[in-house]
Amino acid sequence: MSNILIVDDEQSYRQLLSLVFEGDGHTIRTAANGVEALQLLKDGPADVVISDVRMPDMDGITLLRSVKEISPDIGVILITAFGTINVAREAFKLGADDIVQKPFNNEELKLIVERADGSQTFSSEGRPIAIVSNVMIEYRPAPPAAAAPPARGRARGL
Repeated sequence: MSNILIVDDEQSYRQLLSLVFEGDGHTIRTAANGVEALQLLKDGPADVVISDVRMPDMDGITLLRSVKEISPDIGVILITAFGTINVAREAFKLGADDIVQKPFNNEELKLIVERADGSQTFSSEGRPIAIVSNVMIEYRPAPPAAAAPPARGRARGL
């Protein structure tokens, strides 16, 4: 079973997630913020980190960046009540396995953790694929900016 680190400033979510995953035999550690989570990761490894996005001291995006610097193989799942496309885009660029909207379905979250603990899923062209609220998203880097057409001057003397 997986070693899961749960990071959320709300104790009720830490408790709920602990109960959900301990019941399936996972080893659980919890942290109230990103700073505490990084200390726990220094003390011992985790297979998966589940973190809230909005927290005091260190937000989930900053924690994601730090976790991936420590160990790129750790699965990271972000949970948020305030998800935006920009947050999702940045999270996936930094290596998040998934982003889950609060409130979440416990059974769906279990499947997401199972995937995050396994191997990364890739498209046939080698690009990472993530599942966001049951919608498959394939990360495609933005194409290079097209060159602007040459400026046109006014014709004189006509």
